[in-house]
This record gives sequence, structure tokens and C-alpha cells, in this order.
Amino acid sequence: MLKLFHVEGTATGYDTYSDFVCAAEDIEEARRIHPSSWREVAWSDEHHGWLEGSDPLFDSSWDLSIETVTVTEIGVASENVKVGIICSSFHAG
Repeated sequence: MLKLFHVEGTATGYDTYSDFVCAAEDIEEARRIHPSSWREVAWSDEHHGWLEGSDPLFDSSWDLSIETVTVTEIGVASENVKVGIICSSFHAG
């Protein structure tokens, strides 16, 4: 069964995500989820950075490294919940 996690980043200012809640198998999977739900972004251990498709993603809306985010387990997901973002907080400029 999936767990629920609160993931908090360090990005500040306008047009940034401060945090999100997600469903994942464990803390490491939660750490590798990007808060943007409208594009396909994935963490690449090989590139040590975010990729959008196969291209490196350079944007300041979220932490550039998974090592700078704080992940806290907050509960257990319902059976019908899939891995991914439940909700995220974006601070538009």
C-alpha cells in the first residue's frame, strides 16, 4: 500500500513551488517526484538533475537537487490512489 508524504523544498520567491503532498512507495520515491503535474518531469540519477522527457530541465520553480528537500511521511493512501502528486503549492508571480 502506498504512503502519503509531505515534501518541502527550499525554492523561494515568485513562480516557485514551496511544497506538495504525494503518494509514493517510500521516502526515496517521494523525493524523486517533481511538484509540477502539468508536464512530465523525472529525476535522473545519471544526470544528477531533473529531465523533461530526455532534456535537462533548468528552472528555478523547484529545488535543483533531491538532496535539499525535506520529506515527511504523513499517512497511508487509500487503495485507489496512484503514485504521484495529491496537491502542490505554487506561488505565482
